[in-house]
Amino acid sequence: MITPKVWFKLVNPTDNWAKVSLEEVEGVYDLKKKMKIEMAPKLDTFTSSSLILKATHNNDNPNEAVELHEKEELFSVLRRFNIEATNVKDSFARNILLFVIASP
Repeated sequence: MITPKVWFKLVNPTDNWAKVSLEEVEGVYDLKKKMKIEMAPKLDTFTSSSLILKATHNNDNPNEAVELHEKEELFSVLRRFNIEATNVKDSFARNILLFVIASP
């Protein structure tokens, strides 16, 4: 079975859309760690905990994104957007767009 991948975009510093695998990802903190690795060396000077992660329900406008809490699980992000899910990772990958802001 193919592991779902979710779209994300660096807002600061700016970059193009990219995808990150949801393999071994249960929550927001796991996503931050994966994105940091995916975007090396651009994010090498930032810690995972200093990354701000925001999300929308298939809306590519970062100004409408909602900030996610570091301890939040994927299923609770889906619930926040009223998305029903039998398979959390598949639903997350199909419905959520992520925006990353790196701050020192």
